[in-house]
Amino acid sequence: MDGLLNSLRLRLGNPKTSEISDEALQELVQSAGRELVRLKPAYAYYDIALVPGKSLYTVEEDVVRIADCWFSTVNVSAMVGRTGAVENYSPGTMDLDTVWHNPSLMTILEQKFEHWLYRTETGWEYDHNAKQLRLIPTPKAKGFCVYKAAVPYKYELMDEQTQGYLADLCYASGLELLAVTRSRVSSLPVGGGSVSFDTRSLMELAKEVKKEVRKSIGSSGSSVIVG
Repeated sequence: MDGLLNSLRLRLGNPKTSEISDEALQELVQSAGRELVRLKPAYAYYDIALVPGKSLYTVEEDVVRIADCWFSTVNVSAMVGRTGAVENYSPGTMDLDTVWHNPSLMTILEQKFEHWLYRTETGWEYDHNAKQLRLIPTPKAKGFCVYKAAVPYKYELMDEQTQGYLADLCYASGLELLAVTRSRVSSLPVGGGSVSFDTRSLMELAKEVKKEVRKSIGSSGSSVIVG
């Protein structure tokens, strides 16, 4: 991550910390990471042991949002492996027990989940603020629930292409921050003259960079990596 921060500062023209502090740069990277998850989600599959009469369950802390959920009195944990199977990384790249690397298999499993959903007529609601998943109707017997969640990326585990997306999103956000900072001062005295800031061009460049990232992500195909 230090390498990303250093390269970002250089790419922005090595602005002084009075313009962009180290703390602001770190927050900028975190914000870009959240934007990346929105544009190109990394998905994880988690299982929950159901308790008869209990409808609310707390999800994993790293969950950004829930994309889908299946539950039944049938024990499905053996089909999805242990908690935290991630489909967006190649085998061996993440410190989780199981990694999905076969999108065809995942499609088959999700079709089975959908079949259970159809047979049992179950539903769910997710409260993002409370990090709670509500199962509808309330389970009346022991069983298992599997939910598919978007989770944050870990920079050191990203492939080169995804790291490039993050770097470009950081760069665009940095340009926007510089534009806002420099808009407060029209020019600075330097030697016998002054330096003027063209903040409009910074904002235009930031928009163009973000546009290219979205275009590239949209044409990169599935986020599932086949190992």
